[in-house]
Amino acid sequence: MGYSNAVIYGNLTKDVDMKYTPSGTAVAGISVAVNTKYASGGEQKEDVSYFDVKVFGKVAENSAKYLAKGSSVLIAGPHKQERWQD
Repeated sequence: MGYSNAVIYGNLTKDVDMKYTPSGTAVAGISVAVNTKYASGGEQKEDVSYFDVKVFGKVAENSAKYLAKGSSVLIAGPHKQERWQD
């Protein structure tokens, strides 16, 4: 048995994408950019990572209500990696 948990702190790259399942459960799609600064060879560099996150229920509804593009967010919880090919 394994365990995975993620903590993401960054800014929304776009407004929250709110949808509902056929049974009425709220699902919000959130895109987060995380900027990381580091030194390499004596110079400052910056790297950006992008994460797509889905939240459900009341958290989804509150995300759509209170968050917008550019908002700072901290997301913590279990994660599931999805893979796809273009």
